[in-house]
Amino acid sequence: SGYTEIVRLLISQPNIDTSSDIKFKDADMLLKRSNVNGNVLLHFVVSNKLCNIKIVQNIIQLCPACVSVTNIINKTPIDIAIDNGLTVEIVSSLLLNTTGFVLLKYIDHSKYGDVVKAMLPNGSFDYIARVHIVGDGGAGKTTLRNWIESGKLVMNPLRTIGADISSITEDRIKWMIYDYGGQKEYHVNHSRFLRGNNSVYVVVLNLFQFINCKGEVLESPVALTDIQLLIDNYCYWLKFINSSISSDVSVITCLNGYQINNPNNTDKINRLIDKIKFTQSIWKKNEKHIRFVNGANDEIFLADMIKDESSIKNIISVIRNQAKDIGKETYDNYQLIENIINERKELFPR
Repeated sequence: SGYTEIVRLLISQPNIDTSSDIKFKDADMLLKRSNVNGNVLLHFVVSNKLCNIKIVQNIIQLCPACVSVTNIINKTPIDIAIDNGLTVEIVSSLLLNTTGFVLLKYIDHSKYGDVVKAMLPNGSFDYIARVHIVGDGGAGKTTLRNWIESGKLVMNPLRTIGADISSITEDRIKWMIYDYGGQKEYHVNHSRFLRGNNSVYVVVLNLFQFINCKGEVLESPVALTDIQLLIDNYCYWLKFINSSISSDVSVITCLNGYQINNPNNTDKINRLIDKIKFTQSIWKKNEKHIRFVNGANDEIFLADMIKDESSIKNIISVIRNQAKDIGKETYDNYQLIENIINERKELFPR
């Protein structure tokens, strides 16, 4: 706080390397207005035609309210960005965090009008929710996604490359389902999509290994004997989620396993569940943004995703209820994400 003018001067210089991933930690500083014209930092950033989308996104992630702040001439950062003819990626990042009233203001804009129309309601659904399914390779994420989409078991022996994004519409709610590849080489790009708005997160753990270190599917599953390894993986994904969000989110934990209902596995599963609950208790004390959603009597969700249809449907019911709870009006949704890729080449040819 107090450094707004200094940062403004730095950002206004065309020789500054604006491709650097600048991080901001203080939302109050970002909302501090200039005494001269009532601008906040985001106004200054988008005034520079060389500004980088990373800076804009970092500001929005910490302080979404900055997008709607008006200066003394009643202009928001969106107004300035559009007047300045900034890239569609930057303008879209701003528009995704505003209201339908602002969108309507630019619906007939010669450059951005078609993009704005893609964000407005199409009448087929009232709400949109995003379901993020994360976990290690071979944990059963794609199997769970297939259950959600089709209501039945669909076997897919191929590993997910990067992230698969699909959508379904049900009861006037549009679900955007993100199935993230578990192999570490893909993790660097996951944070692009792991935003907290309109989102519920599902962390899938598996008592068995179905994929080897090379990403190859094993002929038969191998039981994991190191429970602490699973807990370490669980903490890894919680940290990954926590570092990518800026608002409160719900996290559902699902323990998947071949023959998970076999009495011979009971002791191992109970020990793992105790460690999961202990881990959750630590996170509840230290990380306020994450809210764990467990079953009745605080039970961890268990399922053999290949054979246990009733347990799978119970998990999906919980995910569906969470999705309904966090659903927002379509004006504030991320419908642009599924439209912008198809429209960008036509609207903004290089």
